[in-house]
Amino acid sequence: MGTAGRDPPRWRRIFRLGIRQKVLLILLSTLLVTLSASGWLTLRAHQKDIVDETSRRGAELTHIVANNLAYRVVANDYHTIELQLKELVTHEDIVYARVLSAKGNIMAEVGEARKNDRGLVMFREDIRLGDEVVGKLLLGLSAERITRTLEQRQETLVQREIIVILIISVIEFLALSYFIVHPITVISRSLGADPGSDIHTIPIRSNDEFGRMASEFNRLRAALETKVVLANQELQHANAELERLTITDPMTGLHNRRYFEKLMEQEVALAVRHHETGSIILVDIDGFKPLNDRYGHDVGDAIIRKVGQILQNRIRRTDALCRIGGDEFFILCRHTDSAQVTRLAEELCAAIAHQPLAVVDQTVSVTVSLGAATLSGDLKIATQEEFFKCADRALYHSKQQGRNRVTHCSTLPEDRPPILT
Repeated sequence: MGTAGRDPPRWRRIFRLGIRQKVLLILLSTLLVTLSASGWLTLRAHQKDIVDETSRRGAELTHIVANNLAYRVVANDYHTIELQLKELVTHEDIVYARVLSAKGNIMAEVGEARKNDRGLVMFREDIRLGDEVVGKLLLGLSAERITRTLEQRQETLVQREIIVILIISVIEFLALSYFIVHPITVISRSLGADPGSDIHTIPIRSNDEFGRMASEFNRLRAALETKVVLANQELQHANAELERLTITDPMTGLHNRRYFEKLMEQEVALAVRHHETGSIILVDIDGFKPLNDRYGHDVGDAIIRKVGQILQNRIRRTDALCRIGGDEFFILCRHTDSAQVTRLAEELCAAIAHQPLAVVDQTVSVTVSLGAATLSGDLKIATQEEFFKCADRALYHSKQQGRNRVTHCSTLPEDRPPILT
């Protein structure tokens, strides 16, 4: 008997796809390819953003460190320069630092810079004091952490895409006839039966793979948003930590000269605007170099830290203490007249002189000389440089008069700047 009029087997009818099913299959395949390409391009763009951000921050960090080292280079303070470089290379990404003098001599070098290390990014910056180049700074940042992170993300992305593609392909192959052909047929019949009907009125109310795919997509999107928030928080924390490091003296934990310069500029500007009175104190450890030579650099560094602690514990909460270089400290005393600042300086001088310092299993007697200046809001306000120079002259006078004493600039000869009291 002939078979021309016999219906095809059921399995052939199930897997016989019409034009609508074929289009749907192409759309799903295109979607998978697009998702994969989009994820790959996103990873590449993220890689570029991280590299660009690293380069920018490396250049900014090099510039900040170079400015901070200027006075050390001019003073040939090899020890402090080396300490600062050692502090720098404790950062996770900084592996090499070198400071050269203006003549090209190496003043300090910390870490290793291997020429064949492709993950090492070098940053160079001239060390300037004003317009004069006094040296050069080289910083080497390792891109190893960034590279490792990107490789892990790339591997995870590829694995995830492979798994998703395999699962969707298998499910699509097995369930196409049962879960896609029938709904599309219903849609086709509905549209064919009533050409004027709106597609939104098609009566399909099923919780199938489309719903689960949407739910999984939302879950992945929520997870990605969470990762973005965490990454932003980490970046903000890193920015805050970097800002803190740029204004902090690594030896004492006090504010450094960079913070001191910004603080002076702000306080003098406020005094000009509001006609307020404020004072500053310069503190210098007496005979520090002989102490350093006699007991060694470890004891010398410990003496600086101890003196900084005593000063910090005795100033007011509204005062600001900075280490501006070597064995010299700066104190800003807000809303303080000449009598008040002189009294505070004398208390600090006596506290240090009467308190032998226990450092590195030794007891060392230390004294300090102090110079103070007061900026009066009732008179014409000077610049921050003149304000600082007045206190510096007072400190120099204390040194000349035998040290371990306090001098206010108002007690100096009449050739002092008339705008200060």
